[in-house]
Amino acid sequence: MPHLIIDGEVVDSVTAEQAAQWLTVMPQVMCMTPFTPVYIFQDEAGLRGFVMIAESHLSIHVKGQEIHLDMFSCKKFDIIDVIMRAITHYQMKIHRCIVLHERLMLA
Repeated sequence: MPHLIIDGEVVDSVTAEQAAQWLTVMPQVMCMTPFTPVYIFQDEAGLRGFVMIAESHLSIHVKGQEIHLDMFSCKKFDIIDVIMRAITHYQMKIHRCIVLHERLMLA
């Protein structure tokens, strides 16, 4: 169950079209099953978008040059491939990648 979180910055502003394209293409690349349309919201707080997939979700949050991508799945996916596609798609500089694999059980 990988959960990948990518935090970074972009040189150029991210458009709603770029975000929608990412959220449309990545479930296919990751062999996932989208079951909602892609939702994009843009206002003074920034740009946000998400798509629900049968295996969980993908989301994007952008404010100014900051970008945050979140991909969680109950099914394994190629984490390095997703990171490289993010760098290429958004021409982004990555500040931090977090990969969570297992649940932490607290008693």
